[in-house]
Amino acid sequence: METIIENCKAIAKFIEIEFKDRNVYLGGHKFYNMNFWTTKQAEKTFYNEAKYHLSYDWLIPVVDKIELIDFTIVTINKFGVRIVTTDINDKVLFSIHPKICNFDNSKIDTLYNAVTRFIEWYNLEY
Repeated sequence: METIIENCKAIAKFIEIEFKDRNVYLGGHKFYNMNFWTTKQAEKTFYNEAKYHLSYDWLIPVVDKIELIDFTIVTINKFGVRIVTTDINDKVLFSIHPKICNFDNSKIDTLYNAVTRFIEWYNLEY
């Protein structure tokens, strides 16, 4: 995944965002509380205004969905982020453990990058 908008599209697909009736829905509820002129406008506006890369309020529901996947563990602490998925026999299928090691890489940046890498892998595998 290369750009923020491409990442947003992958995240939206992963958490099952829906664009219908000129609005944006998540889990059957309006995600944006406004009517757009068209469903296409709702989709374009959502992708341009999404804050997954900037806000825990946006990103944590994605982490919650990842944690619902069988045999997947997400760990977030002051040292970094770890996402691991195993099979029923504990064979590691996916593992990422980026560390927060400098001021250029904040905790949310590290989490966002780990989440997008996980979703990229998940979409290829499933």
